[in-house]
Amino acid sequence: MTRSDKIYIDEHKTRSDKIYIDDLMTRSDKIYIDDSMARSDKIYSDEPMTRSDKIYIDDLMTRSDKIYIDDLMTRSDKIYIDDLMARSDKIYIDDPMTRSDKIYIDDLMTRSDKMHIDNPKTRSYIIIIKAFR
Repeated sequence: MTRSDKIYIDEHKTRSDKIYIDDLMTRSDKIYIDDSMARSDKIYSDEPMTRSDKIYIDDLMTRSDKIYIDDLMTRSDKIYIDDLMARSDKIYIDDPMTRSDKIYIDDLMTRSDKMHIDNPKTRSYIIIIKAFR
């Protein structure tokens, strides 16, 4: 992922609020999700990022809701964000999201393939949607 592959958490965020996920980032490249975040809430990304370098989008997220950005992750662990994705194609991640609820977004998906993951939805629900595509 390059610096140009910006991840937008909120369409109203300003340029300075964009999160850059980049293998070349150094400790000085702190990521601020919110200007009012406390020092302890800042996300530090080092070049050799490991599974322990979790990215917290929200202070209230539980352990199972953390998003891992890690070169060693397998295909099934990744959330793919294609840089052709439109602003309206946002990914909504609800509190109880589990590994089986992960969404894969690739350049073949259309607007109608967007998925809003809610508490009761499981992988089988996603497969049903895909089957009717």
